[in-house]
Amino acid sequence: MIRIGLISDIHGTLRSEVFDLLAGVDRILFAGDAGRIDSLEDLAAIAPVDAVWGNVDGPEVRAVTRETQELDVEGVRFAVTHGHLVHPNYELLLEQFPAADVIVHGHTHRPKARQAGTRWIINPGAASSGRGGSPPALAIATVEGGRVEFDHLELPSGKSFRAGRHD
Repeated sequence: MIRIGLISDIHGTLRSEVFDLLAGVDRILFAGDAGRIDSLEDLAAIAPVDAVWGNVDGPEVRAVTRETQELDVEGVRFAVTHGHLVHPNYELLLEQFPAADVIVHGHTHRPKARQAGTRWIINPGAASSGRGGSPPALAIATVEGGRVEFDHLELPSGKSFRAGRHD
């Protein structure tokens, strides 16, 4: 079993409870808008980080991240992007990443877990501040035997909740 922290939209302030909620994950997928390079360095103290840049990230962050990432974890293909280039039509991500089982994006500050056939589009929410009544949040993906499950966690409480299907 592999546990992956999914986080996005820190905007320069990494909440202290993130360290507790992501303790024990095997890796972190960061979906953009770090705001500052030290936010990514702090995440790397928890677990190895695969990060993409978002629309608020400047040259310093973009120098150590990519626009998109794709990786395999225990037979599950993940794609990571910030999502601002397809906003508001996140269905385009299915075409952009045809081999991905799970597409992780940020940008909207709204947690989402939407299944499209056998594929998933996941937004962990914003670790800085939610929008549209959504709480600040992150998510944990658990991969085992080629299957993946998701758990969204509200910040600061760590309370688990079911994410909506909206963008």
